[in-house]
Amino acid sequence: MNKKSQLFYRGRFAPSPTGKMHLGSLVTALASFIEARQNHGQWIIRIEDIDTERCHSIFVSHIIDTLNGYCLISDEDILYQSQRLDYYLESLTELKNKGLVYPCSCNRAQRQAFKSQDCPCLKDKNPSNQRLSWRLHIDTVSSQFRDVNQLCSTHLGIEERIIIYRNDGKVSYDLAVCVDDALQQINHVVRGADLFHHTFVQRFIQEQLGYPEPIYRHIPVVLDERGQKLSKQNLAKPIDCSFACLSAALQHLGIADPTIHFTNTLAGSINNIINHTHLFQLNA
Repeated sequence: MNKKSQLFYRGRFAPSPTGKMHLGSLVTALASFIEARQNHGQWIIRIEDIDTERCHSIFVSHIIDTLNGYCLISDEDILYQSQRLDYYLESLTELKNKGLVYPCSCNRAQRQAFKSQDCPCLKDKNPSNQRLSWRLHIDTVSSQFRDVNQLCSTHLGIEERIIIYRNDGKVSYDLAVCVDDALQQINHVVRGADLFHHTFVQRFIQEQLGYPEPIYRHIPVVLDERGQKLSKQNLAKPIDCSFACLSAALQHLGIADPTIHFTNTLAGSINNIINHTHLFQLNA
């Protein structure tokens, strides 16, 4: 496994096709694309379809078609997590060999009951033959990451003993995203602020596997009229390819009146934003 980091900017947009693309997804796609282009970097699309029960090809098609409609085109072939299980299992084996995961038979309710205590499965030296999950074995440990120009730090503990590999044979998002970012040599990650704490856990995993540390940017999530995160689970309205959606997304990203940069095409409008604003230009 090649864990070498690139010096130039490599970013990505990595949607999960559990529903059609909505405004929140467009905000993240635009933010990551604009940052990559304003810093003369590469931008790659990755489809995070590791959860085959919730992900569907019809949603993949809608996401890609919508991105194409905004001329947000991947600089490399699109990668699909569902085709990469062997890479994730290789990293899981490495974590096992280092004693950083342990087999666990607890269901969600049992785990909640002793959330701040040691899991009984840690003391069971002879686990049953039932199919087991594998959890991160975290005691109290510090974790930090660079969020653009700010160093963020916290302490992880027993509560972060998340499942890395489920008993139904599915790998967790937190492991898969670390593996893929490393193998694709992603060194800049733009994501929603709702994943802020996930970043600390993923940094722990990256460090244990010897992966390079990306630079992160966490952007405010889009909320619905009830103040909840706009998401597929909350039945967020799918978007089309329109100047109205583009304007709404850019306003959320901090441009008060993006229409002053608009041309007669979506692609031209986005290029003007890239060339005539400093929205996500990084310091040299």
